[in-house]
Amino acid sequence: LRSPDKELADKYLEATELYISMYEKLIGSYPYKKFAVVENFWETGFGMPSFTLLGPKIIRFPFIINTSYPHEILHTWLGNGVYIDPDSGNWSEGLTAYLSDHLIKEQQGNAVEYRRETLHKYADYVLNERDFPLTEFRFRHSSPSEAIGYGKSFMFFHMLRQYLGDKVFINGLQNFYKVNKFKLSSFDNLKKSFEKVSGKDLGTLFDQWIKKTGAPKLRLSDVKAERKGKKFVLTAILEQVQHEDTYHLYIPIAITMEGKYKAYMTVLEMDEKYLRLTIRLPYRPLRIDIDPEFDIFRRLDRNEIPPALTQGLGAKKMLVILPSSANETLVQAYKEFAMSISESGPDKIEIKFDKDMTEIPSDSAITILGWENHFLNEALAELSKYEVAFDQKEIVIGKIRIPKERHSVVLTGINPSNKDMALILIATDMVEALLGLGRKLPHYDKYSYLVFEGDEPVNVVKGRWPVHDSPMTVFLFDKDGEISRVERGRLIERDPLIKVHEVFLPRN
Repeated sequence: LRSPDKELADKYLEATELYISMYEKLIGSYPYKKFAVVENFWETGFGMPSFTLLGPKIIRFPFIINTSYPHEILHTWLGNGVYIDPDSGNWSEGLTAYLSDHLIKEQQGNAVEYRRETLHKYADYVLNERDFPLTEFRFRHSSPSEAIGYGKSFMFFHMLRQYLGDKVFINGLQNFYKVNKFKLSSFDNLKKSFEKVSGKDLGTLFDQWIKKTGAPKLRLSDVKAERKGKKFVLTAILEQVQHEDTYHLYIPIAITMEGKYKAYMTVLEMDEKYLRLTIRLPYRPLRIDIDPEFDIFRRLDRNEIPPALTQGLGAKKMLVILPSSANETLVQAYKEFAMSISESGPDKIEIKFDKDMTEIPSDSAITILGWENHFLNEALAELSKYEVAFDQKEIVIGKIRIPKERHSVVLTGINPSNKDMALILIATDMVEALLGLGRKLPHYDKYSYLVFEGDEPVNVVKGRWPVHDSPMTVFLFDKDGEISRVERGRLIERDPLIKVHEVFLPRN
């Protein structure tokens, strides 16, 4: 540390011991003689052989110890212990994300949401012309490259683990590390290790996710249930509707049955575009969920994901509508804010005043700026379904009530002229806050609504709208011939790849 801080130093020392012990048990012996946490004089988060360089603000963020820090420690094994072959794709970031960011979410019980957010980002940021195979990923330089090189890659390792099982997956990691330590290594070296320990041919699995662009997109239809004697037979059609080639998938299915607390769960193998499934059940099925825990890397249907900033920032084209009746100083600040958005994602940004328009266009994402905007009522009409309201003094988001004064609000919805396009409302009464908002919003891109306070501004409210009508969920008739939206049955609990209390047990 650049200045003494015993409390902070002790936190990092304790965390370092925990993470090194965890990864030694999971992967293999630590490859260097020491590990150092070094406070840099400028804001960085670099993982180097046997040390990490963290900036003066970053090192003091309370969440870093349980997020970015284990990621950087793990790079000592993956990237700085086993090296990346620069000619064959960067496998390290995805595998490191899976064994640090995702693993910690597993230990906290939040892995399903983390996977859903990852698929959400891919759906919003990776349009066809922005896509590339993992063999071409070198480093993160944009939101689309992050969604592929980190997101798609870690989801590949997750699917590999689901296919092989935890024990074999861990054996594969340990074999890969043992065989390739201090050597240049590629996805092909990973394949060889997992094939060796599993005895399986993994060529198709690696090729379809590593060497190809795109992702499967699923459609569920024609779901029916019939009584056959004392049992029930559920039938349905499952399709892969993407334009790319057919994927070989192992699809988790959960079926909620009448009078049963736990869901019936099975895994469906699918290697064709069209599949009719037939499942025999001991009790009446009331609900079917396809991939309920987001275990498959796939392109989500728009109705599976709530509106969020990603949909606007990932758009090809965005129209920003300025409030002509706002005071001159605020209008100028909104103009500068609009220009800052162009650096955060959209390929093209057009800026217009509300007085120069008669309706919201359908060919782009829309950002409406200002409480004074002529299109404020159109935004409110779209947002009201999420229990959003506002008047001269107050903003209401569900049960949350916030005064307008000294607060900035960011609300996302759907362009009323085109359900595939985003609508974003951003409004404030503080000129100074807009500069900070332009800088901070890309870091909050997964959220549907945000409220900030003061000139800084400081985030005080954040959240995501609920999803009500996922096409991957279908409800069926009950014994009275009625369709009710029953809660999904409880799914089988899954253990994290390694539990915290196992960390200090002897290694195998």
